[in-house]
Amino acid sequence: MRRGWLSLGALLGASCALLCACDGATPVHRGFGSRQLLVFRDSTFRFDYIAASHIYYQTGAPLDQAPDLSPPAEYWVLDPTTGQVTDLGMDKPDFTAIAAADRSPPPTGRYDCVVALAADGVTQVLTITDAQTGAMATIKNPTFTSPSCPSDDDPTIRYWHAEDDGTYSLWIGPYTAPQRAALPISVRHLYWPVTGGTLVGAPSSNAPGGIAVYQILDDDPSTATAFIPAQLDSAAWAPDASSAAPLMSSGLSEPNFFLRAPPGHYTYERAMDDGSTVMFAGPYAGGGGPRELALFPVTSDQQLEYLLIEPYNFRIDGQ
Repeated sequence: MRRGWLSLGALLGASCALLCACDGATPVHRGFGSRQLLVFRDSTFRFDYIAASHIYYQTGAPLDQAPDLSPPAEYWVLDPTTGQVTDLGMDKPDFTAIAAADRSPPPTGRYDCVVALAADGVTQVLTITDAQTGAMATIKNPTFTSPSCPSDDDPTIRYWHAEDDGTYSLWIGPYTAPQRAALPISVRHLYWPVTGGTLVGAPSSNAPGGIAVYQILDDDPSTATAFIPAQLDSAAWAPDASSAAPLMSSGLSEPNFFLRAPPGHYTYERAMDDGSTVMFAGPYAGGGGPRELALFPVTSDQQLEYLLIEPYNFRIDGQ
């Protein structure tokens, strides 16, 4: 879900916060630290967007009428901190620009960093400006940028970049002139930042063609440590699994499904030697038990999707 756009549950909760206790009635008890900001009743009320510090909504356009038959909407913005409401008139706000600004990290001092879409509507561009000198640099489609904006006394930045051949490259250095780091493996999949490095997928030298998961160290990108080897070693079916087929695999599947399953574990698909695909979880610590657990076979007609559950405050602070 894109940050800022409300789910149905959020709409219902926010609608109650705005509309309950109308007409001078005794305010109801409010949980979760909520407070009443506005008291009004309008059947044309509709939420549009929640930014980091403002709530956008509209009135005047009946919800049960087609847009071409409906009167024009009037747009409003509410500051939830002060309760101030501003009438924006009938000009629809540029929610794309508001969303881009909302996703951009706040200024850290000397450097100002803004992420926005390029004119093609696809390419994301990170623009870094030095407030002292006015120097500006742009980086196209950076991934896992660290830090999100250079600190006052250090212009160094690191980020991953998708190349035209389907691989990923790592760039490190001053944001005005980063250099491509020499990597010991050909990174095909970019997974997650972890403490001290980044998890990536790449062909294993021990099992040619088989995808293994490696950790590229922040301090030494020339080192790639095998995190989940391509060759399946210590493994077993999870208790009550629906299959008991032999477990032999020489690498993760492609295309690749890899998802965090805290604490310290991941779920991922393996390409089995018999041609099947099986979902695994791991890695698990030693101690006599299997390092990876097989969960269930994945058939070719199944379309797996990520299920992401976030706390409501994520729409405000991104945490």
